[in-house]
Amino acid sequence: MERGSLGLLATMTIPSVGLAFGADSMAMGSGVIILLTAFLFLGFFRKSIIIREVIEVLFVILVALVIVVINSGLSYLVNDSFNTDRFFLAFIYLFYFLIAIGMWVLMSKTLTDQQVDFAVRFVFYILLLCGFVSLFGYSPIFHTGEIKQVIFFSEPSHFAINFSPCLLYMVMMSQHRVKLVLLVFILGVLQQSLTLLVCVIIISILTFRISMLIFGVLACIGMWLIIGHEYIDFTYYTDRLSFNVMETNNLSVLHFFSGWERAYFNTIDSYGLGVGYLQMGIVGDIHRGPITDRIALIADYFATNKGDTNVAVKLISEFGVIAIIGLCLYGIYFIKCGIWLRDVSRKKINMVSPKRVFFTSWFVMYFVEIFLRGTGYFSSGAFLFIASIFWMFMNNRELKY
Repeated sequence: MERGSLGLLATMTIPSVGLAFGADSMAMGSGVIILLTAFLFLGFFRKSIIIREVIEVLFVILVALVIVVINSGLSYLVNDSFNTDRFFLAFIYLFYFLIAIGMWVLMSKTLTDQQVDFAVRFVFYILLLCGFVSLFGYSPIFHTGEIKQVIFFSEPSHFAINFSPCLLYMVMMSQHRVKLVLLVFILGVLQQSLTLLVCVIIISILTFRISMLIFGVLACIGMWLIIGHEYIDFTYYTDRLSFNVMETNNLSVLHFFSGWERAYFNTIDSYGLGVGYLQMGIVGDIHRGPITDRIALIADYFATNKGDTNVAVKLISEFGVIAIIGLCLYGIYFIKCGIWLRDVSRKKINMVSPKRVFFTSWFVMYFVEIFLRGTGYFSSGAFLFIASIFWMFMNNRELKY
């Protein structure tokens, strides 16, 4: 059990920890996960793997790689500035990344439901403790002093993205779901993390009855009116919920909409093909668009984090129409999985597998990274989201969403 628990904790935290050692993205930390997964697979799990499952994993990987090659090959033909060296290096890394995910899923299938349940609960309480400890400004890993750190994570939004699937799992499998959601809601307010609060809202919608949701909203409003307005600065939230992009000065909001602006231009200019795998920012005019002009008026566009966007923007920019189709398919399965989780929560479905709830939770909560606050293709969230797709494909004959 300890091996599975520590392995899950490492998978969820090491990619972010890599940023503390000067990495530009989470790819360096994910490289450590690739090596760790290969070591565990070859050293402890290789003999217990079923050949049929290996073939299924390799099939999914092959399909994904073929799509990337064909789409990027066509993009190369229409984009003169396509960076082939960057593409090939990233493609090789993607190959090993997907192989490691396949190994991870195969290893997870050898674990019992009890081992999976113990591992998720272990990681949940470790991360919950980290969240509250961070309120005191203690971070033994990140010492930038520029933003709020959460032990293993450079900022609260990264913490929220990794923590929320574990929270959803715990809420589904626990008798104390109201207490857990309330506890994490308080943590989100104290951290001033809009991402974590959005995750809590999504989980509440998937979990509670409408009457309870209305009661919860009214209770929160009442608490704020009585004591909250004296201690909580709500300008943090109102600034980020401002959709008047031509007047706001909030760079987080502007970069969010600027990403969609660039996705639109990249797709149109490439005839729907996209600019190619990991070519966003290399191919296409990044100065183009009224929102980008707005950023230039209030800040140095290159000095700010222009890559601070969501995964959907990157996918649409780089894969065009194919990405749009994929996102629509994700939306369909997101709804189906969400309905299934609601049925589990309301006890319409009994005796559910912890393993199935775990992977479904990751699949559903990756919604936040896709559409709201992404951390790139090679984050721990992406690793476990793709793992959930592998697992669902391998168990498609047994699943009914």
